[in-house]
Amino acid sequence: MANDNLPDFISALLKKNQEVSPADAQLVQTHISFVLLAGEFVYKFKKPVDFGFLDFSTLEKRQHCCEQELLLNRRLCPDIYLDLVTVTQEGDSYTLNGRGELVEYAVKMTRMPEEKMMGNLIQAGKLNRVHIDTIVDKLTPFYQQADRTDEIDGYGTAESVAVNVLENFEQTKGFINNGAITQEQFDKISSWSKDFLTQEDLFTRRIKDGNIRDCHATCTRQISVLPIKSISTTVSSSIAAFATATKQVILASWLWTWISTVSRISPAIA
Repeated sequence: MANDNLPDFISALLKKNQEVSPADAQLVQTHISFVLLAGEFVYKFKKPVDFGFLDFSTLEKRQHCCEQELLLNRRLCPDIYLDLVTVTQEGDSYTLNGRGELVEYAVKMTRMPEEKMMGNLIQAGKLNRVHIDTIVDKLTPFYQQADRTDEIDGYGTAESVAVNVLENFEQTKGFINNGAITQEQFDKISSWSKDFLTQEDLFTRRIKDGNIRDCHATCTRQISVLPIKSISTTVSSSIAAFATATKQVILASWLWTWISTVSRISPAIA
């Protein structure tokens, strides 16, 4: 390991790109990913972690999750999610799609302009109704046409949703009163979530109405608002833990919460 405990291949690729284009090469980290910004492209590497709700602990699992990320996201933005790439090693040298020992996989994406990310538009006071309507107009038919099966319906039951919701609280207890969340906040969120899970009639009705679909599970600030065919929305890798071999399923309460924040959407979806 080198460069503040970064994997050797990350340090090497970052240095190589900084030598070619110093202003455009940088590394962004999340709790589950190394994201290398390199010129007009982005390379996202999954960290070798296992949080229960996701497991990237082996090279094979990281390859599978990269492939699933491409499969899922290309449905909405095929011109952004480009390819699965490999990192290979020969001696002390690391190369993308090169010769030598295969040491890692990554998702290659088109780099979006930072100023067009929804989070930045909100901070700049530039997000408007046209942006929201454009996103809704893209997502509404996508949700309406998404697959629905008995297997997918199973992910929309209160019992199924509860497994992941309750696991989240168990895994975050250690962060109470350490700057991340207060005990009062934790208790309120936990209480609200558990109360919501008791509304079995709501979950049953949503299944009966056909609202549990094989489609995007989260809409986050990482939406790029651009005048192109694709609306770039990221599929959180943690959500892939809820997927079957080739499917990702909307969890009813999460979709309902997001839909409730959008003022204009088809009644067939809500």
